[in-house]
Order: sequence, then structure tokens, then C-alpha cells
Amino acid sequence: MKYLLTMSIAALITLTFSTSAFCAPNTESVHTKNIYANSGLKYNEVIDFVKTMRADISDPIKFASIVYFPARIAVGNDVPIITTRKLFIKYYKKIITPHIRDIIKNQDLNTMISRSDGIGMGDGEIWFTGICPDATCSSYTIYIVTIQ
Repeated sequence: MKYLLTMSIAALITLTFSTSAFCAPNTESVHTKNIYANSGLKYNEVIDFVKTMRADISDPIKFASIVYFPARIAVGNDVPIITTRKLFIKYYKKIITPHIRDIIKNQDLNTMISRSDGIGMGDGEIWFTGICPDATCSSYTIYIVTIQ
């Protein structure tokens, strides 16, 4: 009887700690998890922003509206420091090179770089983050801050 009671308790403990074997597999989509949380941005915001980048890539004026100025842009010696939207538009073809365009169009949305200072595309050629309008940072707007 003592043996049977011991075996029953052991079986109960085993079942208690191995219930995951009986649970349905985790089928939660990556889209419901915020894989970009450490950037401070929400997953859907990140995806929507990349879709906006892709839609606006052929229009220098529209694309310039999603860049925060002064932006960190390093694309060659013949491009000045880009401090205004007007300068960005003027040098657009030198800034948005075929390589940069390819990154924007083809970046896998679930494999971007995510750090506390923002989201990186490619090998870090393009960075974007949320910019707060004031010190309270109760809201933000996502902008491109670096193209290199």
C-alpha cells in the first residue's frame, strides 16, 4: 500500500510538471509578438513604417517627409551634411542609391536589427526610430534618422 501511494504521488508530480507535453503547441504568430520591443516601437508601427518607406521610395518629396532633420547621411564626399528637407530632395539620387533602394524594397520584415536606439535595415545602412515632440515623450512619430 505504501509503495502504491508513493508511486501515485510520483505519477501526480510527473504529470503536474510535464503538462506541456499535453498542451497544444504554441502557434502564436510572430506578428503578435513584438520582436522590436527593445526599440520602444510596436511591431505594427514598424511594419507600417517600412510599408510607407516602400510606397514613398520613388518620390523624393514624399520620402523626405519621413526623414528627421538633421539626418545622419553618409553617402560620399560630394554630398554635404543634410540638415534640411530641401537639401535631401536636392541630393536624393545620390542618397537613395540602388543599394539603399534594394534594402528598403527587399528587407525581411521579421529580421531587422532592433536596439534601444531604433530599428536598422540591411546591415545598418538605414535606421529609424520614434522622435518625441517634447520632453514628456507621451507620443512620438517614426522617422528615418540615418542613411549610410
